Amino acid sequence: MIANFLFGAAIVQAQVKNDDWTFSEVYQKTLELNKDRFADLNNIQIGDTVLLPALSSPGVVAWIADKPTNDGQHDCLWRIAEKYLAQEIETVPADTIHAVIPKPIPPTVEQPTSKGFPWLIVMVVLLSLLLIAAAALGAYASIKKRRDPDSYLPMGGNLDNMSRENAISGLRRFLHDGETLVSLRRGRLVRYIGQAHIVASMEFGDNQHREIWLMPGERVATIIIDGPNGTRTQHLRSACSNGFGGESFILPTGWEIQYDESVAEGTNDVEIVAPATPVPATPPAFEVDYEAIARFIKHAKYHDVIKVEIAPNKVAIEVHDYEKKGKKNKKNKGKK
Repeated sequence: MIANFLFGAAIVQAQVKNDDWTFSEVYQKTLELNKDRFADLNNIQIGDTVLLPALSSPGVVAWIADKPTNDGQHDCLWRIAEKYLAQEIETVPADTIHAVIPKPIPPTVEQPTSKGFPWLIVMVVLLSLLLIAAAALGAYASIKKRRDPDSYLPMGGNLDNMSRENAISGLRRFLHDGETLVSLRRGRLVRYIGQAHIVASMEFGDNQHREIWLMPGERVATIIIDGPNGTRTQHLRSACSNGFGGESFILPTGWEIQYDESVAEGTNDVEIVAPATPVPATPPAFEVDYEAIARFIKHAKYHDVIKVEIAPNKVAIEVHDYEKKGKKNKKNKGKK
């Protein structure tokens, strides 16, 4: 409480003695000037030089401690600042006693921080990469769907779900006149090295050819056809009975077909020949009923004009009726 009283009294006294400085300002400035000059700022020894702020002009003044206080205690910066503001001590310019004056510490200026800036760049780059990856995946999914044979109409049923006889019978559509289906073998595509999928042309149920992808593990079948122009091979996709690749198709390097049947097992015991080309039926001959025509003409005795036309597939009778006065009444046509 006594310290608080002294502090308050010092402030009042300082304000009376000097209107430009407060005790708090003098004391804080004195602390700054002497903070690194003494081992104990609360125990100033006789002969120590204490730096103080000049009250009347810019600069620093000095005071040399001369004696302890009345109570026998050494001076501290608090008491010195109090006596200095009350003009109870005499000071001299600091440069006259060659005192080392600490350089003022420049005010700290808040610099804009860039701590989060690199993270912002990283986030932008990552977001850009994610968007590019999403777009690439979307484009790949769209292409894959267009190259998927299951996206289009099949030519027939699944060959793996049919008996050998039914499968062979359904594949007669691949035969031309005079050709024979001599072998059918079923299996699956196997990839060892090389490209990830096979690109081939395939015909679909809408009679359109499209470029598709065949993946490893795909179930396929191979038929061998013999005819007047030699032997040819046709590959099919088992799931839809669609032919692919044409007669000149060759598996890419690193791929093979692992067949379920051996060559002997795949050879047909019964010849499967091309279906006979249907002969168009001859339409029945057209017969003319002349008696009916005669009867028709006989009943037309009141008509002035009768026109009869006989063609290979029709008979046309045209009759013009007139009244007795010679005016046209109506026109009839008859056909048989």
